[in-house]
Amino acid sequence: MIKSLNSLRALAAVVIIMYHTWSGTLATEACMAMIMMMALSGMVNAMHQPSPIGYGRWIAARLRRILPLHWLTLAALAAGGAGVGWTLLPNALLLHAWVPRPDVCYGYNTMSWFLSALLPCYLLLPWLCRALGRVPVKAQLAGLAALLAAEGAWLLSLQPGRFATWAAYVAPPVQFVNFAAGVVACNVWRALPPVRLPARQASAIEVAVVVLIAALAWITHTGPLPARLGPPYCLWALLVAMVALAALSRSGGVVTRFLSSRPMQWLGGISFEMFMLHGMVCAAVLAAVPRLAALPWAVQAAVCLPAVAAVSWVVNRILNSFVYKRK
Repeated sequence: MIKSLNSLRALAAVVIIMYHTWSGTLATEACMAMIMMMALSGMVNAMHQPSPIGYGRWIAARLRRILPLHWLTLAALAAGGAGVGWTLLPNALLLHAWVPRPDVCYGYNTMSWFLSALLPCYLLLPWLCRALGRVPVKAQLAGLAALLAAEGAWLLSLQPGRFATWAAYVAPPVQFVNFAAGVVACNVWRALPPVRLPARQASAIEVAVVVLIAALAWITHTGPLPARLGPPYCLWALLVAMVALAALSRSGGVVTRFLSSRPMQWLGGISFEMFMLHGMVCAAVLAAVPRLAALPWAVQAAVCLPAVAAVSWVVNRILNSFVYKRK
């Protein structure tokens, strides 16, 4: 995997943790982080070009990656006070994101809805790659633009409420569009000629991409667009960033050097565990140290984030030894 893309997942996980645990004002950034994680999943998995011929082994490897930790957190939460109700079964089967009810799609481990939306993307990826491989890249981009325009029009037609929120941020068909956009981004990257720019030029481009995303987040915060237009609106800038970082991965720009550093690669390696475990770990830390809840959020983050990383590393090591790399 391209190192900078691996680290982007870590940054996205940290933004989501910050939003869920301390600062509800980061809603726009968390939305962008979720979109980027889904698009990155499409781009990174498409780089391996899964084939329908080896489909069984490929999907088994994907399921070994997501199901054990999902079931582990589900069992812990059910035993720890969430209880056992009818919503447990669709959650265990990763079907709960299809139900537009907060008590179902966000039930137990809130973040598991992402896995529920990701599962059909994994199941369809080999055929998606094959279908898009027969279409010119420009036509893929035009089709994606038309699909996102239709998605935006549909979201605008919905009355504000729980269903509109689910449709914009959780609905598996919408998330599949984000995943497919990542596959298109992979095809764009493949179509580009090999690039190796001087470090200064690469740094300028990378910084410009970071500024673009920051400006987009600010515009989304303060602009007139409805919040539920955020997903299709933000996706384009994120795709540009992903393709640019992948294309400039050998040029040694300042952003690539940061994302390729050993600490960022370490965080990228445990980003899935951080994403899935942060709610439980932060709740445990705050329960163990009640006074921490009264302190500024920066102090809480300084205590909780290392705890989340430490627990995620331990869980990753255990699962990596016994589950992830099993043949």
